Amino acid sequence: MNGSVSSARVGCLLVVILCLMLLPFRVVGATLSAPQSDLVIDDFAYTEYRAGTRRWALQAKSARHDFAVDITRAEVVHLQVFSQQDKPYLRLWADFGVMKIAERIIELNGSVIVEDQRGYRFLTDRLVYDDRRQLASGAGPVQMFSPGLKITGRGYDYAAATGIFQIHEEIEAFVTAPLKTP
Repeated sequence: MNGSVSSARVGCLLVVILCLMLLPFRVVGATLSAPQSDLVIDDFAYTEYRAGTRRWALQAKSARHDFAVDITRAEVVHLQVFSQQDKPYLRLWADFGVMKIAERIIELNGSVIVEDQRGYRFLTDRLVYDDRRQLASGAGPVQMFSPGLKITGRGYDYAAATGIFQIHEEIEAFVTAPLKTP
């Protein structure tokens, strides 16, 4: 039984590698014996479609996938989340990311920058994006910028579908634009 499981895994991995070679990114290295990953891809690009419409697209300098736990780890990450009209409404950048494919969760770490379609931008050091709930959240420090306003605090939620940004504690607001008097 154990040998047939290994053979099935090897067969599955070979099929995935062959399919990936046909996609528009380059498979640089893939090995069955790598202790930390089953598949390594440089210049990684992944787009998820549902009902013919892009849901989100992930680009990274490199990515490593572990089939046993169905997790992809990436470096120098750029993620775009698309509306049902196939327009980007949320863009995220980070130093590192972890994609939990079955759970549809993406964790971003290190110099995380988030920008929505209205031009609002926030900065933090860790973010978890739950695609099922279309919610980005984190417990750490955060800075939010919009024209003429800077808000800082700790702990946040950002509802991507509605654009509602909520900071939970230690909130400070700074008006950076000159006030106009009537």
